[in-house]
Amino acid sequence: MIYMNEELNPNVIVSDDLKFDGKNIVIPRYWIDNLCEYIKNHDPDKELEADKEDFILFRNFLYTVVNPLVCYFVFDDLKFDGKNIVVPSYWIDNLCEYIKNHDPDKEDFILFRNFLWSVQEYRNQGN
Repeated sequence: MIYMNEELNPNVIVSDDLKFDGKNIVIPRYWIDNLCEYIKNHDPDKELEADKEDFILFRNFLYTVVNPLVCYFVFDDLKFDGKNIVVPSYWIDNLCEYIKNHDPDKEDFILFRNFLWSVQEYRNQGN
């Protein structure tokens, strides 16, 4: 995990090809299948109604942009520009919750989870 000086580099946290610029989490398109896999074990029925709606919104967003014919899509505050998924950083706690039930058996998942934890730590420090 690399932490960068915001004034010198707009990407505050970079892990492999995952980026956090201090405001948004930027995830390349080729991670979409992985994300769908990571959230599949999340049970929204165990959440408050508003949190359940957020999960369904996020899941539907991913299921839309996984289609290779989709080249641009905005769904509420989630964006896909054809190359990257852009998620506002205030979603970080939700994302960590969505993936927590995934079995950490793959290196890619561990990299993604650790990246999210780093973003979460950065935000929890008041940044």
